[in-house]
Amino acid sequence: MNVFISGSINISKLPDSAIKKIDNIICKDFTVLVGDAKGVDMQVQKYLLKKRYDNVIVYFAGTGIRNNVGKWKVKEVNNADGKKGRELYTLKDIAMAEDADYGLMIWDGLSPGTLNNIKEMKNRNKRFYVVLEGLVVDEKNVDRIINMQNKQMETSKLQLELF
Repeated sequence: MNVFISGSINISKLPDSAIKKIDNIICKDFTVLVGDAKGVDMQVQKYLLKKRYDNVIVYFAGTGIRNNVGKWKVKEVNNADGKKGRELYTLKDIAMAEDADYGLMIWDGLSPGTLNNIKEMKNRNKRFYVVLEGLVVDEKNVDRIINMQNKQMETSKLQLELF
């Protein structure tokens, strides 16, 4: 089984609830599909290296891999159209969602890339969990969390406009 783990680049420490899920993945010897970005990707890579876990594939798109701390197998995602920036990294994320049986998204509630990964998994009717500030939600309940986050973001924007 393949598990797509992704998350926000602004997260610099894995929440305990995410670590528990990753430990379960390790115990089941599932293949971890992870990206090469900073943030959650890097933190997951460091954790897997610390655990000496080898069943990992690091996905990348572009001219070269940015991070592969465990020197695991890699999968280069074709960028025939020459995409750049967020569009380039979305190609990588889509490939991981396609190859995954399950997903674990570690979200800060703001990252549009992680939100897109949640939607990719949901559109493919794949099972996944979202970790948001220590809260763990499955694919059946993720819409509630997204709606709640959208309302909080709208409130924050309104407060910024008022002050």
